Amino acid sequence: MLGGGSGSGGSSGGSQSSGTSQPSDVAIMGMVREALSADSRVSRSAISVSCTKGMVQLAGTASSYEARETAEKLAVAVDGVRGVDNRITVNN
Repeated sequence: MLGGGSGSGGSSGGSQSSGTSQPSDVAIMGMVREALSADSRVSRSAISVSCTKGMVQLAGTASSYEARETAEKLAVAVDGVRGVDNRITVNN
């Protein structure tokens, strides 16, 4: 499981007064699905995405370990993702 964010400065828990709000879980799921579908190494149709309080769960199958890891990296890079539980299995 990887921690999320895209270099947000390492703050963990305190309120921030930057005026930006945390994306909703529905918005995060949409952004993760979009990122997966835009990358040719990842088959979005074989991967399901769920999100609760910014924690993303990836499940399904991938054709290779590279595709599995790519899916996780893409999810972690999405704004608002706090962590990723990668339950993708690799078909051999």
